[in-house]
Amino acid sequence: MLEMQMQLFLIAKMKSEIAANKDVTNYLVLIPSINSNGQLNNELDILMKTLLERDELLVQSTDQTEIYKAYGQRIEKQKTLLMKIINNEESTLKDKLAELEKQLAKSDSQFGELPQKQAEFGRLSRMYGINEKFYALLLEKKAEFSITRAGFVPKILFLKKQ
Repeated sequence: MLEMQMQLFLIAKMKSEIAANKDVTNYLVLIPSINSNGQLNNELDILMKTLLERDELLVQSTDQTEIYKAYGQRIEKQKTLLMKIINNEESTLKDKLAELEKQLAKSDSQFGELPQKQAEFGRLSRMYGINEKFYALLLEKKAEFSITRAGFVPKILFLKKQ
């Protein structure tokens, strides 16, 4: 989850750098962790190459030439495409992060009920033990009573008439 938050921070930083036409080559190393299919990396490479070509063009011409303006339009289109890809990755990461937070909350609630369940189990175990001992005592008393009753012989003698 911390990794996703770091990726979201990196995306926000990269968006501001791209919008300001700053050098974003230092993000090339970190991009694979954000965009696994490499599309972001490719588009960023294209943007950087176009920016370099435009800067090299300034050596040969001014910034008022049509070719320089065309490079400017290509750069803006590339930045727009790059921003769409970044926004898509950002929304995907936010969705994954929200799902992880939901799962974390669910797990926390399940573990939060555990002490309560343990206390209930202990109470029921004690009641079961008491009932089991009481039943064993009753069986013992019943056996004692049966033995006592069988051992009792009446001293009455019946006489027959003849």
